Amino acid sequence: MPPEGPVPRALAALGSGQPQVAVDLLAPIMEAPELNEPNMIDVRARLCSLYAQALLQAGDAKQASLWVRKALRAASTMKDEDGLKEVRALQGQIVGALADAEAARRRAVERKHIAETSLEDLLATATSPEERASILAKKASSLAGTGAQAHAADLYDQSMKIADQHSILREQVFARLGMAAVHPDAAVWVQQAQQLAEAASEYTLLSTIAREADRLGVSLPAIDGPSGLQELE
Repeated sequence: MPPEGPVPRALAALGSGQPQVAVDLLAPIMEAPELNEPNMIDVRARLCSLYAQALLQAGDAKQASLWVRKALRAASTMKDEDGLKEVRALQGQIVGALADAEAARRRAVERKHIAETSLEDLLATATSPEERASILAKKASSLAGTGAQAHAADLYDQSMKIADQHSILREQVFARLGMAAVHPDAAVWVQQAQQLAEAASEYTLLSTIAREADRLGVSLPAIDGPSGLQELE
């Protein structure tokens, strides 16, 4: 028997991976004036938290941040420590989602700028070998996205040479991963990237390499993780 009432139905929708349905069910309730009555503060705290959760899962972290703050105010008024702990945990998730969205927006702006700006103009802004290598790799990635594989490979190669000459590990790795994406022998480049990162014990880079290897269908040998255990990527 399906749940009756908008709140039980919203909970069921969240549980079944339908957050937008939950948002739509809860939205009219959140506008109800009686929720602002002093004797409804406990209900208000719980509903605001539930609505914030639904909004977050539906991809609207900005609105979720508004409602989680209302939940925090209500829970603080009640001095509900357990409730506060739960709402603060939800707020942490929302803050993380907002940070991810802002980072994605900045990356999109940067990709658009790189795509629309000539390589010469981009390189004119470089003040170090690291910046020059990074610009070459990013422009190569932009070109690869348009299907200009040969031109992209040339720029990745230039980036790689600068990074190798100056021992710039991050750019050494990313140039090789970029080359793997445009070169028929992807495994050679991915394995080179892995060897460089493993030699430097850069496990964050190794995780990135493992994800890219998986995307490209490249099998990698086992590596020693930071705990000393063998990890098969």
